[in-house]
Amino acid sequence: MMPKLKQLRTWIDERNPGCLLEVDGGVNKDTAKICAENGADVLVAGSAVFKQKGRYKEAVDALR
Repeated sequence: MMPKLKQLRTWIDERNPGCLLEVDGGVNKDTAKICAENGADVLVAGSAVFKQKGRYKEAVDALR
């Protein structure tokens, strides 16, 4: 998916630079950096955070 993400980033930058590119699904502490490096502006990491059962801050910090 990263080649597709990079291509979308290019298209957005050319056509509508104010548009934010969001990735939802499969985002966790291992993939968040890869998504950002390939052009994502917004990451949705629901399961990666809420499956941590009360350790939400730690989970969010790991994503950053």
